[in-house]
Amino acid sequence: MFNNKSAVNTFSLSLLSLSLTTSTPSLAQGQQNADDIPIEIISVSGAFKRPKSIVDTPVSSTVLDGDFLRELKTDTLTDVANLTPNFQIAQGGSETNSKVAIRGISSVGNSAIEPAVGVFIDDVFYPRSGSVIGNLYDVNTVEVLRGPQGTLFGRNTPAGAVTIQTNDPTFSQDGFVSLAFGNFGEQQLSGAYSDAISDTLALRIAANLSTRDGYGYNDLSQQDVGDKETQAARLKLLFEPSDNWRTLFSFDISKLDSGGPIIELINETALPQFVGTLNAIYGATPLTDDSFDRNINQAHNDSLDDEQYGGSVESSYEFQTGHEFKVIAAHRKWDAEFTESLVRLTPSLIDRNNYFTSNNTSFELQFLSPEEQTLQYVVGAYLYDESFDIDQDFALGEAYCSPTIFSVILSQALAQGAPEQVAFENASASATQCAGLEQAQAISSEFNQDTRSYALFGQLTYPLTSSFEATLGGRYTRDEKDGSFVQMVNNPFAGLFRTSESSPDLAFDDDKFTWFINGQYSIAKNINVFASVSTGFKSGGFNSEGGSEALSEQNQRVFDSETTTNYELGIKSDKFRGLIFGLTLFRIELDDFQARSFDGQTFIVRNAAELVQQGLELDYTWQFNESLSLMGGLAWLDSEFSDFPNAPGLPGSQDVQDLKGRPNLYSPDLQTTNALRFKTSLPHTDDYQFHATLSHQYTAEQDVGGALNANPQGIQDAYHLLGATLGLSSSVYAWRIEAYAGNLTDESYCLTIFEQPFGQVLGAIDAVTNTSAQRCVLGNPKTYGVRFSYDF
Repeated sequence: MFNNKSAVNTFSLSLLSLSLTTSTPSLAQGQQNADDIPIEIISVSGAFKRPKSIVDTPVSSTVLDGDFLRELKTDTLTDVANLTPNFQIAQGGSETNSKVAIRGISSVGNSAIEPAVGVFIDDVFYPRSGSVIGNLYDVNTVEVLRGPQGTLFGRNTPAGAVTIQTNDPTFSQDGFVSLAFGNFGEQQLSGAYSDAISDTLALRIAANLSTRDGYGYNDLSQQDVGDKETQAARLKLLFEPSDNWRTLFSFDISKLDSGGPIIELINETALPQFVGTLNAIYGATPLTDDSFDRNINQAHNDSLDDEQYGGSVESSYEFQTGHEFKVIAAHRKWDAEFTESLVRLTPSLIDRNNYFTSNNTSFELQFLSPEEQTLQYVVGAYLYDESFDIDQDFALGEAYCSPTIFSVILSQALAQGAPEQVAFENASASATQCAGLEQAQAISSEFNQDTRSYALFGQLTYPLTSSFEATLGGRYTRDEKDGSFVQMVNNPFAGLFRTSESSPDLAFDDDKFTWFINGQYSIAKNINVFASVSTGFKSGGFNSEGGSEALSEQNQRVFDSETTTNYELGIKSDKFRGLIFGLTLFRIELDDFQARSFDGQTFIVRNAAELVQQGLELDYTWQFNESLSLMGGLAWLDSEFSDFPNAPGLPGSQDVQDLKGRPNLYSPDLQTTNALRFKTSLPHTDDYQFHATLSHQYTAEQDVGGALNANPQGIQDAYHLLGATLGLSSSVYAWRIEAYAGNLTDESYCLTIFEQPFGQVLGAIDAVTNTSAQRCVLGNPKTYGVRFSYDF
């Protein structure tokens, strides 16, 4: 377990969180007439493919509107996660390796494994989590739907779905421009403009440009590390030739350049033999004074060049009967080039160059019943096709052949009893030979995968009585995958961590029927209780990484599908004195869980376990009066493997483990989020308003290890994140100026903790204590700035 560098006093912040909650009754009692307070009931559309109030939607969900997201300067999905219980974004060694997790269930991002959480932007599925890491801008709503959404959504939602709706064109002039400046050299310019072109055609243009310096500093290179620059633009055209025909065209493009995350060596895990080996071979170590201060002393050649673009057409026609026919067609392309320093020592040892390319096309048909009809239903079909390529090159650094290979050969020869002079000469000859062979592409691999998915789906809702309605849904999905993996070791001295392999004819196919059963009962006006059972599945596929042993020879290149069954019991209401809330009890059972193990050199996905995630979720908004409100949530999560007999061993151990009864990764037993919002007019005028927001998130202790082996070294201690905005606006002149801050207390915490690569060779593993040197991917530091906005 690792303590945070600038840990906030847990007791005082717990009191803060408690005060935000317990103060609400007294505030409510102070109202003259709480029932007269206007409450904004958010309308959602993701869960049932038609607008419904959040109170009438029997799904555990958090919905954030665009104005609130702008107010808190919520720029990324990571920022959304900080406002949403049981929703996390965990970043690995690169931004392309981001894991989107709901209820502690996620999938690694930089491999061919399918996501456990589906992300949909304007009803279009984004298949790779690495492609949704860019900035959010000009957003209307973000919905986080927890639990399997396997009936109405396109693909891969066994844990849940995130649906993002951007703002559509309007037939009246609308828009904004925003300019922000912050610490770390942050500069951000964003804006949108919407207006009518004709009586039947309107457009909306939105763009976002942002840049900042790195959050860390490299003492070795005397440079900042982790800089980031994003550019994004979106064009929407809305064509409405009549009241019953609507077609929306959307085109977007984005580019992200990044210097990678800050990855520090955790000093207390650096074994004496590891430090001694590094000093003996390289004369220096990556140790720093503080493991969490974002100062590093190591090779950091990380860079990310991420580009994507796409277009979609959504056309709907409403017949005279009120029935609606909808077509959604989309094509997207994502390219990412990512370079990382693999070993992260003082000299450059090995760089891994990754090239990701995804081309995908989707086509969906929906037929919906009239909204006023007693029997509500939606039926449809879905087609999806993706070509996904991952190419890798391992480039040897200046210190690989000498002194690294020299030292390895020398120590092996001496251990085998060779005379010192002979051992020295053999080691020198090997180092010279290594240097004369391929360096830039010492190892190269190519992975290709073609996916075709077909689905038929339907869902209907019928009121059996005036107070009780039932919903039934089902979806039949068939996935077919073809692939190939080829790895070439072009420099045999790189065979320490990779071997040649050829698997040219990979094939996988599976079909599943997933379903949803729900009953909702209105026990009083605006108070609904519901119970539901639903299923979901995540398609199997292929391991896209190579290893020191050929995976094809161990029958590990292909893994099977993962299935989930979810049980929920909940209550939602907007009846109590300005309070809107939803409370859900849930239990998710996962079979053939796609577990990820690490053998010290490569990651392998395999079906290895049965997992149960269960708990309670609370979402609420409390409008105390016209000026003050509190929104937030709480998630209690109990995670346990019900069967995991052959789990990977701890570092240095050749034995498997039985992890039955142990929790999954990224499954804290408690998360809370709170945002206290205040807005009022300045004295003696209604033309100027002051507003302030204080946000707080608490995340309990959790395992954030890079591999699923229950290593206690991967435990991240509980931490708090505190944010705030203060602003002044003019209702007459439509301007707004705000000061904002994130992670106000400069809390240091690890998004991911993983074992030191090549730890066995470098002496970083203690086979007696089963411990290893660990690396920490640090979360963002304290950020602050000022922003000016103008609406028109």
